[in-house]
Amino acid sequence: MDRIGIFIVEDDPFWMKLIKKLINEQSDMFVIGSASSKEEVVNLIKTLEVDIIVMDINLSGNIYDGIEATLKITQNKSIKVIMLTSYEDEDIIRDSFIAGAVNFISKRRYKELPDAIRLTFSNSSPIEVVLREFSRLKREEQLKDLSPAEREVFELIEQGYSHAEMANTLLKAESTIKKQITKILKKLGVRTSREAVMKVKSKGLIKNSFSGKSMD
Repeated sequence: MDRIGIFIVEDDPFWMKLIKKLINEQSDMFVIGSASSKEEVVNLIKTLEVDIIVMDINLSGNIYDGIEATLKITQNKSIKVIMLTSYEDEDIIRDSFIAGAVNFISKRRYKELPDAIRLTFSNSSPIEVVLREFSRLKREEQLKDLSPAEREVFELIEQGYSHAEMANTLLKAESTIKKQITKILKKLGVRTSREAVMKVKSKGLIKNSFSGKSMD
């Protein structure tokens, strides 16, 4: 049986050592790599084949670093993320799931991590079914104020269509498309089409929970 490849993100040397030891003691999993910062994990994951990431939330003193890293990673790759943290605040747990995490384990219960990894890897975690629906609802929440016509335009924006291509596809004048885009941006509370796509893609996190915090 193939072993499960785990990537650990943790800035505390004590916890990094403890988690590595726990995972490497399991016959069906191994540590494929590790990182101690948001920037490091986002860059490393681009070139690695990883099954599951174990992500600490508070990296380098920033309580949202782990959540931001999770958001960036899950937007670009199909990797499951399990949050392991000492924080149990409801808002932080909610934002972790919105960002794309599939489980959230307190460090007080870190010994449960191997079983959580197995359930996640085998797609047997009941919480994932709920999270898929939650993710869909969060997207719909961002788009609820758009009219059917505006929704059509937004979906073409998401696909990278130009104004001219949208006009040809929807059989409308470019001036009409531009007016609709202006209304879409106003309803979503953003300035550009790129910001609109990013806000909806992040299920509202970029413009809400991370207000004032960089997502670069």
